[in-house]
Amino acid sequence: MLQSPLRIARCALAALCACAVAHAPEPAADGRYRRAALAVATWLEANARTTADGTVWPVQPDHPDEVSTNLYSGTAGTLLFFLRAHASTGEARFLARARSGADALVAMLRAAPGEDEVGLYSGMAGIGFVLHRAQLATGEAAYGAAARRCVTALAATARPVGDGVEWNDSDDVIRGAAGIGLFLLYAAEHLADDRALPLAEAAGRRLLATALPTAAGLGWERRRGYPTYQPNFSHGTAGVARFLLELAERTGRAEFRAAALAGAAEVVARAEPATGFLPHHLPGGEQLFYLGWCHGPAGIAALYHRLWLVTGDRAWRERVGQIAAALLASGCPEHRSPGFWNNESLCCGTAGVAAFAFEVHRLTGERCYLDFALRATDVLLARAEHDAGGLCWRHAENRVSPAEVATQTGYMQGAAGIGTWLFDLDDWLRGRHAPIRLPDSPY
Repeated sequence: MLQSPLRIARCALAALCACAVAHAPEPAADGRYRRAALAVATWLEANARTTADGTVWPVQPDHPDEVSTNLYSGTAGTLLFFLRAHASTGEARFLARARSGADALVAMLRAAPGEDEVGLYSGMAGIGFVLHRAQLATGEAAYGAAARRCVTALAATARPVGDGVEWNDSDDVIRGAAGIGLFLLYAAEHLADDRALPLAEAAGRRLLATALPTAAGLGWERRRGYPTYQPNFSHGTAGVARFLLELAERTGRAEFRAAALAGAAEVVARAEPATGFLPHHLPGGEQLFYLGWCHGPAGIAALYHRLWLVTGDRAWRERVGQIAAALLASGCPEHRSPGFWNNESLCCGTAGVAAFAFEVHRLTGERCYLDFALRATDVLLARAEHDAGGLCWRHAENRVSPAEVATQTGYMQGAAGIGTWLFDLDDWLRGRHAPIRLPDSPY
């Protein structure tokens, strides 16, 4: 079980004090993280499938015919890894692999995606982001045109409701309006698509209408009518507030800013006082605290950090510090808990907490967070499997099914995301830092 909140709070205070006095020498880039990232590339290349249109990757190599296009677990996310590998190494074979993946994605684009195929992580919005990144890396105008086709598809499938639009029954970052809206804001800026910002505003107006008044502010459901309420980032209120805050910045609209702040107030009210962690769901999950990105501190910080930048209120930065210190005191990554099970991914597991601690180090300069990120990454490498001449990870995607383990190729649950983190860390140790930031990142 997770340690008690009081014990974590005491340990977190000790961790903060240790951060303040630590003067350890700077770590050196000894190459082990780069070697591991290259081994991930080897494994992904060994499990690629060549089609008439290009390269695709099965979500799980054990099921080679089950191919997805999305950013979360499909070909789009694995393509993103190869773009990152090329940026880090300059090796032409990685850019060629990324081109082949982009070609396959373009061929698989649907003019009218289904309602489960539109989200930032689940479909068209994430694919549009990845294709634009492919254009930037390759100079191929066709990829940029395909990214704009994704905007076209989102415009065509948006359903007018009242004075806004929706694509399905989800308001969240993964599948629904908040994540799609973040991509549309990205498209308005980077694709110079005049349709994107008005569509994002219409999504924002719909979110104002679906907001649930609470004692502290405003909340949003994962899906309308979903049996439990989730306040966190990937499926809940924190993610919606993150989009509305960004939308307010781009449009200057006071109603979006007010709703974002009301959502943030609701998130703070739901937080466990000693640690700042949010419960996974209500009712019934009041003592279930995830530690990763999806429902844990790494995701919550995406809202808090952006609030600090936008408002200048240092209390938001202090909240990032609170949840980061509590993470260090939680006993992970060595200790497993109900909210940190046998998962190594960017979404829920070891890679995600390592990457978050690293960002806190960059923000604060406090060495204990870098030490944690390095230690967690070493734990991650110790848990890797050697297969097909490369590295992969066999873990459980879902907390409720910890015995159902598999290797995955994708970005948020598989080797592509873990390998991306390894390149990011190695580059920073070498004096470079040029990660590919997803549309929901506040950093």
